[in-house]
Amino acid sequence: MFEFSSKTQVSIDDNEVDNLRKVCSEIFGLDNFLAEFPRVTKKGGKSTDTYAKNHDYVLTYCKNINFVRINGIAHIDSGFKFKDEFFEQRGAYKLNQTLDYNTLQYNKTMDYEIELDGKIYVPGGDLELQKQRHNGKHGKHDWVWRWSKKLFEFGYKNGWIEVSKSGRIYTKTYLNATIDKDNNDNYYIKYSERTKPISTMDFTESTYSNDNSNKEITGLMGSALFDYVKPTSLVKMLMSTCTEKNDIVLDFFSGSATTAHAVMQLNAEDDGNRKFIMVQLPEPCDEKSEAYKAGYKNICEIGKERIRRAGDKIKREIEELNEKPIFISKNESGQVTTLFDTANYIQVQGKDLTKLIRKEKIVPDIGFRVLKLDSSNMQPVYYNPEEYSQTLLDDLTDNIKADRTPLDLLFQVMLDLGKPLSAKIEEKDIAGKKVYIVNDDDLIACFNSNVTEETVKAIAQLKPLYAVFRDSSLANDSTAANFDQIFATYSPNTIRKVL
Repeated sequence: MFEFSSKTQVSIDDNEVDNLRKVCSEIFGLDNFLAEFPRVTKKGGKSTDTYAKNHDYVLTYCKNINFVRINGIAHIDSGFKFKDEFFEQRGAYKLNQTLDYNTLQYNKTMDYEIELDGKIYVPGGDLELQKQRHNGKHGKHDWVWRWSKKLFEFGYKNGWIEVSKSGRIYTKTYLNATIDKDNNDNYYIKYSERTKPISTMDFTESTYSNDNSNKEITGLMGSALFDYVKPTSLVKMLMSTCTEKNDIVLDFFSGSATTAHAVMQLNAEDDGNRKFIMVQLPEPCDEKSEAYKAGYKNICEIGKERIRRAGDKIKREIEELNEKPIFISKNESGQVTTLFDTANYIQVQGKDLTKLIRKEKIVPDIGFRVLKLDSSNMQPVYYNPEEYSQTLLDDLTDNIKADRTPLDLLFQVMLDLGKPLSAKIEEKDIAGKKVYIVNDDDLIACFNSNVTEETVKAIAQLKPLYAVFRDSSLANDSTAANFDQIFATYSPNTIRKVL
């Protein structure tokens, strides 16, 4: 069921963590164990007469250690506080390294002069001492530039150099860009998000506690409907390290649908297109619980409502953000150089500010479908006709159970044909009949009654890959007899199926 690169995370307390690890090691293999994260559940309180138990665990396994990839998490510190004309591509930068050091091994080729705006700069700032070094009077470790002359020229040309008021040359460290060298020894700018490996101690912060999740779900749902809800921050962090932007996230015990909420939130933040599958038994809510009093009869109802509210909240926040003003900076020639969000704007010396409309952020897909497991839509005779007598077969007018809807039939057909249940479905009127179109003519299904040759012809002319009808829907014997001939004429490659 899982791809080789898949990862699995399971949250458990210390009552069962040992047993769970044994079970997971047996299923996935000892070599495919990745990490065991302790997670703070609450900062205070007492749960036993001995010690306050304020943490649980998150076990992480993979399908195959040889194929696994763990993404780093964003590496941001307070030093990245400056912005320049390259901010949109490179992010903010910090000035934490001078170009000259006196602790590096001395090399004369790294002890060169730099001329900027008519002023000469040398390592250490003293021209006389530089002359002495060039004449052999230097230590094993002495003043030199960190960058070669070729690298400096590339860096200066591309905005990596800044001179402080004191006259020292600094190199910029950008958040999302570095200088690299290709196979021909030519320098180029490499763009990538600065990351660091996630630590097994990262989830000991209160951000990931149940206390925080209670506040979160109360703000969204109006009350704390669950006693032990995981915060979206925890699930979102785990997903950011273990998924790519188009992955599918499966939660077999989805509860209040925290995972679905986290998927939509992460998609909103990184423009991802992850999909989620939430699996949950419709366990009844205790009649004394806050959830029951709020009108939720079972856990699935809470999850569905949370997904709706979380999606609406994400959509509303993005739309509000898109309405906020933004400013642009212009250089001395009046050319637009960089966009600055007013909320995070840091003034750049020598730049004029002008109001501009924001480039809109895209609202992620917040739609979802609710499907319930049930028996087949078909009568038993559909699968085993040889077990029934001709007399009984004559009495059966339809292969399909009487209580099944057209959508019930459509989703069973999609499963039978291997179509994803998240596929795009359109409802159209063709020749007076309701027709379902899946994935832009990939599959066309019509389950209405009294389907005439006109409807069959109109569907065939659309040339779908699959066309599905209900046997009892065909208007008369003539339509049934001409069914295959119509498709042979207008769409011979369409695969036809009659239920």
